[in-house]
Amino acid sequence: MFELAQSALNLVKGMDFATDSADHRTRRAMEREIEIIGEAARRVSDGFKELHPDVPWEKIVHQRHRLTHDYAAIQDELIWRVLTTHLPELVEVLRDLPPPDEVES
Repeated sequence: MFELAQSALNLVKGMDFATDSADHRTRRAMEREIEIIGEAARRVSDGFKELHPDVPWEKIVHQRHRLTHDYAAIQDELIWRVLTTHLPELVEVLRDLPPPDEVES
């Protein structure tokens, strides 16, 4: 999750909302990174999640579900906020966490 979040941040680096909205290829790549982060969060064991309640696990998974299953309702502004506000916060939280040993399949 940490590496994917950093990758998504690198994609958005130097962009503003207008540029992001106009660059559909990069936007889709960023959305895909967010989806994979959500899938990774979904597979983290409940025990690890309980040990690290400062990570917004449910919100991350919910965002993944929205991108995957409710793509008609995706709002550019919300994705931009995830990329520019929530992902930097997530990187800071994940930076100090050990990788989870167990993941649910």
